Amino acid sequence: MFNEGDNMKKELLSKIKKARYCFAWVNIYVEDGAYLQVTKDTLRFIVKNASEEALKIMLKGDYSENPSFKLRDDGDLYIN
Repeated sequence: MFNEGDNMKKELLSKIKKARYCFAWVNIYVEDGAYLQVTKDTLRFIVKNASEEALKIMLKGDYSENPSFKLRDDGDLYIN
């Protein structure tokens, strides 16, 4: 049986698989940051080991932000 957490993992892993390139936002300046390219293997590890609460934020966002994982039309996956 699949629970909600398993379904969210499956959806996130599908986005990672479909992505051409993956980029994650990293704060590297005092008040700003940049997108750095990350590997799909790293993202898979994070998703597979994430709590259900973290998975919800990745997919749906929280009260103040949009979803963390965004698969764009150009095939690139951006993580905020």
